[in-house]
Amino acid sequence: MRVLRKEQGEALQYQLYEAGGIAHLAPGYEKIIRLGAEGIIAEVEAFEAQTTDPEKLEFYRGVKISMEALGEFGDRYAAEATRVASDERDPVRRQELEKLRKFVPACLVTEPPAFTKRSNV
Repeated sequence: MRVLRKEQGEALQYQLYEAGGIAHLAPGYEKIIRLGAEGIIAEVEAFEAQTTDPEKLEFYRGVKISMEALGEFGDRYAAEATRVASDERDPVRRQELEKLRKFVPACLVTEPPAFTKRSNV
């Protein structure tokens, strides 16, 4: 059996943390694209109605907070795309920014099923 020195173990642990993402968050991107934040919130509310377990309710509360934040992020992203588009002189780039302005909030929040898989990627 191979024994790791302390420094080697710490480096290995660091690599595992880096691979795991920030704050140990592993979002279900496919589900977010499929349902949108509002769809996930509706799903969570249905789960909340079926339990009185405080730990589950706290988890569901966290999911709802995350999905609301995702919606706010989409709104800010769209507002910035609008701002940048208004100053853009290149008509092709301006059109790209306008599409982005419409796509991001819809993709993240309310209308993902209306988009094709290709447009979500």
